[in-house]
Amino acid sequence: MPRHLLLTFGAGLLSAVVFSLFLAGSPIAIVISPFTMLPLLMVGLGFGAGMTTVAGVGATIVIGAMGLIGAMGSVAWAVIYAATEAIPAIAISRQALVKRRGSTAQWTSSGHLMGIATGYACLLFIALVIAFAGQDGGLRGILESQIAEGLVALFGAAPNTDARQEIAQLAHSAAHLMPGAIAAWWLIIAMANLGIAQTVLMRLKRNRRPSLNLRMLDVPRWIRYVLGAAILLAILGPGEMSFVGWTLAVILAVPYFFVGLMVIHALCRNWRPGPFFLAGFYLLLIFRGWPMLIAAALGFVEQWVKLRHRIGGPTPR
Repeated sequence: MPRHLLLTFGAGLLSAVVFSLFLAGSPIAIVISPFTMLPLLMVGLGFGAGMTTVAGVGATIVIGAMGLIGAMGSVAWAVIYAATEAIPAIAISRQALVKRRGSTAQWTSSGHLMGIATGYACLLFIALVIAFAGQDGGLRGILESQIAEGLVALFGAAPNTDARQEIAQLAHSAAHLMPGAIAAWWLIIAMANLGIAQTVLMRLKRNRRPSLNLRMLDVPRWIRYVLGAAILLAILGPGEMSFVGWTLAVILAVPYFFVGLMVIHALCRNWRPGPFFLAGFYLLLIFRGWPMLIAAALGFVEQWVKLRHRIGGPTPR
């Protein structure tokens, strides 16, 4: 068997194992589960998008087989793996290796790849909303019920009336925020995996395309228009529509967060205290969260101000 096929099957198996460890609740999964997509992207960017398909399908079959024998609880996990890991990895790998020919050949920009991942996250969320539309309370209602049951289980006994009201309020708030937070986290991890895969392949001299140039990442124009519509829907829409608008707005703000981070890195590049500022910023980001809003706002302003271009570097595409 050719070496690249062995590596491709191995990448699919590794991705399936990492996903399985997460489902099994293994302590090590906390560290490695964010990199479930990484092996798929590496074979795709290194050997071609077709190999990502082979690895992704193989991993999905392995997870489905484990579900059939009861090792992973349900075959449904194979569908979840395909939707959250295999399909987006295939789409991103395929688009990343597209080269437009003209006066000068241009590879697909990192901004376009970010747009693909963002659009996919939005479509996946909308698909879930539609799938659970017939349930009581829809997707949010199901999440609220599950969260409330989990909180009640923490008490170890039937809570009193006041506690039930507090649980209901907390579950309602958490259900409203959870889909957006999960989707945003998935999008951040997917783009991080893409950057890591390309960097490793370039170090190994196995890359099929030049650098992604994430430093000059730019947000596709369509995102700003859809983001504006989502914000209006979140503010003006009734009930479930407001929930949909809010979640879409959170997802669509992630690209601006990435651009904001790149601007902050550019500003700190030639500043002596820069590394210490970045360290403090990321610590606040991890433990507080509010710096995400600053980064996203800075990324939004960057679309017109072009700070990175002014302080040195090519114009984002």
